[in-house]
Amino acid sequence: MLDDTKPGMTKLQRTVAVILTILCLFAIVARIFYPCILIDQQTIWLLALGSLPWLTLFVKKFNIPGVLEGETHDRAQSTMKPIPPIVNVPVDRSKDAFSSEAMKILATLWRYQRQHFKEDTSKRWTFAVFPNATDYPSYLTGVAELLKSGLVAVVPGNYQVLLTNEGINYVQNHKNDVENYSTVYTF
Repeated sequence: MLDDTKPGMTKLQRTVAVILTILCLFAIVARIFYPCILIDQQTIWLLALGSLPWLTLFVKKFNIPGVLEGETHDRAQSTMKPIPPIVNVPVDRSKDAFSSEAMKILATLWRYQRQHFKEDTSKRWTFAVFPNATDYPSYLTGVAELLKSGLVAVVPGNYQVLLTNEGINYVQNHKNDVENYSTVYTF
């Protein structure tokens, strides 16, 4: 029986590999039972074909000059879990006055979060400022400050900024300051 807990192949990949190997072995056995056909080059190719799916566990890139070149790829499953519901624990950050760059990011995130998702805090609105923008350095300063305080997170794949649960909690407790902030990024 196959062990599905081992890393390497998915259940579907393993099933296809087993079926291909069995078909190749069947063809080899069929060729052996016919005495007029000896083990020849075709049988060796069938053996190679039957072992090919299993070799992908060990070989990631292969090249036969002038004939064949290929590369296997790994498949990764996302480990992101659904965002937990917000617990309304008051966060007192009144002693921490945020810079204008940080407040601009908070105001932007909050404006578009409410605009797109209303009161649904299980979804997050995200944005990023590209490096060729004139205000990119101030954006990075604001993001760094908010990351340090835990109010925002950055999506690793596309570098988009989003409010964390703590960030939404902070904004809800300081609505007047954030909603009435004079500058926001517009999209």
